[in-house]
Amino acid sequence: TPLEKFNLRIGDLNTLLEQGAKLYAAGQSAAAACLYRQAQQIAPQDPTVRLRLALAIWHGENRGEEALSEVRELASEHPQPQVLGAEAMILNSLGRFEEAADVARRALDMDPANPGAWVDLAAAAPADQASDLAQELSGVLDPKLRDPARRQLHLAHARLLRKSGEYDAAFDAMTASNALAPSRSQSDQEKAHRELLANIFTPDLMRRLAGEGLADGRMVFIIGMPRSGTTLLERLLTAHPQVATAGETTLVGTLFGQFTSQVGKDPVALQNALDGPTLRAMATAYLQGLAVRVRGQSDRVIDKMPANYLYAPLIRLMFPRAAILHMRRHPLDTCLSCWEAGFSFGLDYAARFDSLGTAYRAYADTVGRWFDLTGLRMQDVCYEDLVAAPEPVMRDVLMACGLPWDPACLSPATGGQIKTASVVQARGGVSTNSVGRWERYRDRLQPLIAALGGMDWINASHSGAIRAADHP
Repeated sequence: TPLEKFNLRIGDLNTLLEQGAKLYAAGQSAAAACLYRQAQQIAPQDPTVRLRLALAIWHGENRGEEALSEVRELASEHPQPQVLGAEAMILNSLGRFEEAADVARRALDMDPANPGAWVDLAAAAPADQASDLAQELSGVLDPKLRDPARRQLHLAHARLLRKSGEYDAAFDAMTASNALAPSRSQSDQEKAHRELLANIFTPDLMRRLAGEGLADGRMVFIIGMPRSGTTLLERLLTAHPQVATAGETTLVGTLFGQFTSQVGKDPVALQNALDGPTLRAMATAYLQGLAVRVRGQSDRVIDKMPANYLYAPLIRLMFPRAAILHMRRHPLDTCLSCWEAGFSFGLDYAARFDSLGTAYRAYADTVGRWFDLTGLRMQDVCYEDLVAAPEPVMRDVLMACGLPWDPACLSPATGGQIKTASVVQARGGVSTNSVGRWERYRDRLQPLIAALGGMDWINASHSGAIRAADHP
């Protein structure tokens, strides 16, 4: 457990809060919730503990309504912009945009330049109000503001301008936002991690361990590059009455990290340590970790962590009967959407065109290798095909998941939480409006096009013509 890992004493409130914050910032919010529950035993009425626990169970355990109730009670006792901002964020994730806009406005009445409130309001506001709000925001965008507050305000400004159809101005605002982001390229450690995975999961290993994992056919893994349409596919599948979603989890990556910490990072040693009992133990631990995020019984459960594309062979070995759905979208539409997202949680490579292009090429290399790997079955789902003709694509997807056809899957599910950058788009109907959106900015995207390797590579990659042999 997290408490055992950090060897914490129950009386060390500050340590619990500090370690919980580190876990939450790293995307391990379910583990952070465990620590905050311990902190709550020490200080049950402490506002900081209550707020952090509410956000952790919202993000890490999919308990949106429970978190909202706690934050609303806290806001009635401590009506501060930070608490109201958390309330607005949770309301947005639940699709209650009108309520979220009202709460965000209350926060701005207290602090007109509050960056979180502006980001929440930009997400919640209807398009017919976006232009006026963008003008209002421009009046509080003081260059003297410190980062990261100024970065968030530029991000909110860009979203409002885009909503109002002022695309060039939105591009400028997003450029200003990303200019304030930390610069990060793919590290040597990340390259080594990808190389390690490629050296472990060989055709011989896949043949040796085929069918040795847990014979549980419930899991559906949606993988791909961020902003490739994974949330849309998740919402369409979740509309099926037999499907539930756990959202995005870090469980697979965490299990692999624990495995390598025990065995070491020698590929041969890791291959020798992988056997049927180990795979089944990992799969069982995965399902136990998933249990806190999914309540009730469903025939299929989705894990929509895009970065799980790294671990697709491990997923196949752990769960031989699982469905693995790879979402593919035009590289320039995908990268433009990443650049506009204002990512956190380690995805800050997306703020620069050079590092974004490098990250996309690394993703394409890995996925190309996996599609060529013996014994690794994945269903390729093309975003452009999905939005142009949802029914035939979703029929194929449901067949891959072992589910009967249901016409409900032609419209995204309306309930549940969405905590990704697609919080607004994924609740709308299926639309082709975002197809080819990069064309509007073709001249301004030349540095990204160059970083990706030029239009010939981009077009070949999108068509699926590039596989591992093209990426030495």
